[in-house]
Amino acid sequence: MDEFLKQLQLSEEAIKIYRNCLGNPPLTYYEIYSLVPHLSPEDFNNTLKELTETDLLIQLVPQKPEILLYYLAIPPFTPILNYYSNIHTNLANIQDAVMGLFSNSLNQIFKESNHLELDSLHQNFEEVKKDRMEDSLIQKQDAKEILKEFETVQSKLKKNVYNFKLEQSHLNDKIIEITQSQFSDLIGNFSRIKTKLINNIKELELKKKETVVLEVIENIFKDEIRKLLEDFVLTTDNLIEIEYKNFEESINKEKIEQLNYLIDKVIQSGNDFNLIFLTALSNMEKDFNHILKIIKDDKEKLLKNLKKLEGLILKNVTDILKDSMNQVSGLSKPIENIMNQFLELNLTSYKEGMDQIWTVSSTFSLSEAIINLLSKSKKEIIIVIPKIEDYLKLDQFQNLPETLKIKLVSSEPHTNSLVKSLKEINNIEFRTLKNENIIAVKADENYISINVLNMDSKDTLNNVIGIGTNFQPLNRILSPIIETTWSAAEPDFAPAIRKTAPIPTPIDKKIAPPEKIISTPPIKQQIKSEIQQITTEQAPPITQQTIPPKEKSISLEDTKSDIPVQISGSFVSKFSPKAGDSAGMLINTSFNMLISKLDTITGEEFSKELQTISDLILEKKGFSVTLHQVRSIINKYKELDSRLTNENKNEIFESIESWKQRLF
Repeated sequence: MDEFLKQLQLSEEAIKIYRNCLGNPPLTYYEIYSLVPHLSPEDFNNTLKELTETDLLIQLVPQKPEILLYYLAIPPFTPILNYYSNIHTNLANIQDAVMGLFSNSLNQIFKESNHLELDSLHQNFEEVKKDRMEDSLIQKQDAKEILKEFETVQSKLKKNVYNFKLEQSHLNDKIIEITQSQFSDLIGNFSRIKTKLINNIKELELKKKETVVLEVIENIFKDEIRKLLEDFVLTTDNLIEIEYKNFEESINKEKIEQLNYLIDKVIQSGNDFNLIFLTALSNMEKDFNHILKIIKDDKEKLLKNLKKLEGLILKNVTDILKDSMNQVSGLSKPIENIMNQFLELNLTSYKEGMDQIWTVSSTFSLSEAIINLLSKSKKEIIIVIPKIEDYLKLDQFQNLPETLKIKLVSSEPHTNSLVKSLKEINNIEFRTLKNENIIAVKADENYISINVLNMDSKDTLNNVIGIGTNFQPLNRILSPIIETTWSAAEPDFAPAIRKTAPIPTPIDKKIAPPEKIISTPPIKQQIKSEIQQITTEQAPPITQQTIPPKEKSISLEDTKSDIPVQISGSFVSKFSPKAGDSAGMLINTSFNMLISKLDTITGEEFSKELQTISDLILEKKGFSVTLHQVRSIINKYKELDSRLTNENKNEIFESIESWKQRLF
């Protein structure tokens, strides 16, 4: 989100404001200002202008001057729609620009690329041909040298075969010579052994046996050694003969011929290689010459074909690009329609609703609304606030219209310095009323706002729960609440009245019920008649009062009993003022509000609120016996710091009913 907002060239402060406003209900000028209090008014206005000009903040301009200007933060649909709109508007220009770039690029490729330029191709081909011809000459020479090497190898092989046969013959003669020599040595050795053996026997001096022994040895040597030698010679000859035969078989004429055949085959392969190689070189030269001829002959034709190819490529790409851009552009249409419908429906509903009723969610908007009403109202403003200094400043009451009357209710006493300063202004009438969380405003007859502070909230933009309206039927319903609060507040002269000596309380604390009970319609009909009375008469101006807790829904059947009816702990009054009795209506509303609190307040709290009603009765009806009875009840319960019992509540309700009967 931040990246998109930065692309809209929004400042950091504008982005901060937008992110905090997005998702909140419409906010006023000062509510938004509270998000960036460090900015100067000029810088804040410029930042606000950034957001309104980009349609991230929409101004909800009211139809009537008493209503504030609100700003609603919406998703960034408008910038997105503008982005799409710019794309659609400039789509043709974008397409033309893209096609222009593509056409120029294609022309440049066909004109300057070495792969497509014919002159460059011809020149490169000539250079390649020249190189290949030079290489072919070298390769021909190499082939001849290789062939010579083959012939040399053949000659060497034949010579080696001849030498091998010659060596074989020499080897045979040498073996025979060596064998005969060894055989002669062997016979000589046997003779020496024989002689030595005979000499050794003679030395033994065997005498008679000597001749016999020598004869035996002689015979042995003659027979055995001769046989042994014969066998040796025979065996040796046989082995040599066998080996020669094997050797001759391995190198017989057939083998030699096969070897010669292989050698000739190798030589022939070399010749074939030389022939094939020379043929390949010759064919390559022919191909080069043929290609060169084709390039030269078809140069003009190729140029024309390339030009046609360029045009065909350009046309096809143009059609594809146009179709693709139209399809892509069409994809955004459903999204654009949804965003447009969202803006139209939601903004229309917000603008229409804000002209009749709106929510209030912060003290900033309340202060801003009060300041606006001070300058826009013409007749009367009733303002009810907990503390003046939290919402108003003295200089805001300067230059007020002479016809404008301001009724101000707050918790400060009349002795407060700020209150005294305000009371010096002729347009302002001040009353005091204990109030911690209620803020209400009524301006002329066309503006009402009733609000409750949310003490638990730490969010400055959501610390109030309330509504504002200029819808007349709703104004007539809510107006008595604020007017009653004004009447219930303590005027400046109230303390002096209270200093009057208290009238003694009668001995009989229980007030007798009236002799005759006036029958009244059920509660629903009673409330309806009261609302009708409010709409048909001009009630005197009254200030705001703490909003009473929401009463439980009660249905009451007609009854003739004189005893008050009790339903789920709530009392239902049978008496109401006559039509046109505006003072009685205010007193009746105050009594009803007090009755609704009986289940939750202590006796001391009850006495304080009843004292306020007593002052209202004194102001509207004057002093009477009824007022004396009211004060006696006040004195009875003012020391009770615990909750009221059912007996206490019944007594109080019966007393209020008797007071109502006499007052109305």
